Amino acid sequence: MPDAGKAGTAALLAELQGDDAPTRWRAAARLARVHTPEAARALGCALYDAEPFVRWSAAQALSEIANRASDQAVPLLVVQIVLEAAAAPEPAVRATAADVIANWGRRGPLGPLPALAQDADASVRAAAVRALGLAGVGAPQVAGPVLQRALSDCDAEVRRMAAAAVAWCHYDAALPELQACLADPVGPVRAAALRALAQIGSGAQEAAVLPLLHDPDVGVRAEAVRFMRAQGREKALSALATLEADGSRVREGTLGELAADARLHIARRLGPWQQLRFRWGKRRGQHGAMVQR
Repeated sequence: MPDAGKAGTAALLAELQGDDAPTRWRAAARLARVHTPEAARALGCALYDAEPFVRWSAAQALSEIANRASDQAVPLLVVQIVLEAAAAPEPAVRATAADVIANWGRRGPLGPLPALAQDADASVRAAAVRALGLAGVGAPQVAGPVLQRALSDCDAEVRRMAAAAVAWCHYDAALPELQACLADPVGPVRAAALRALAQIGSGAQEAAVLPLLHDPDVGVRAEAVRFMRAQGREKALSALATLEADGSRVREGTLGELAADARLHIARRLGPWQQLRFRWGKRRGQHGAMVQR
């Protein structure tokens, strides 16, 4: 709805300035339906709230207003609000400014993000990188080089987010940096790089991914299997076979089940003869197990 009514809007604006944080959070969320400059200004003030969930709610509501307002002055006002928040002395506020742009999407202003991606505070850099991945999809020439540099950030969460954002933007110029992240000392970064390579990479990365099928981190092993399922070739079959007894839990069931499914998909990709070999090998394995019993 374009307007919640003057009385209702006044009540929400009052609640947004109240002492109770959950009430402020709810008021910010409801103001997303009020597409007026007054609501935008109030939500802009809420970006500075002491409670992170209130700031997050305000960021979502501001982006909603910017996207839906019929008055073209409102998005321009939101841009100004975001620029001011991006220059705030508090890192949490700067990060929330990036959140507004992330939620705004392709029409959001990318201008503040390259600088925020080099902020002294790691949480701000991570928020800016996320925003570049989500809002910069239509402008890879702006987002891509920044994300490429972020893949070697000193903070692991920034590197992890950068790997995800590169995939969102389909910025394949960062493939060498993504592949380098496969040797990252932090497991979630290696896993994120594998997810990104599965989306935008090619079979050319198979040799680099093969060792990660035996990574000590089960999350990394699972992502390596998923990469092979999507892009693996014949070399991956024997390596995946060694994982079929791995009972580690993953979202699809066990890692062993995931590996068996990946082998089947590779066999299908390689053609009827390889598929027949795969099924024959599987039957032989089942027969051997019965004999042992």
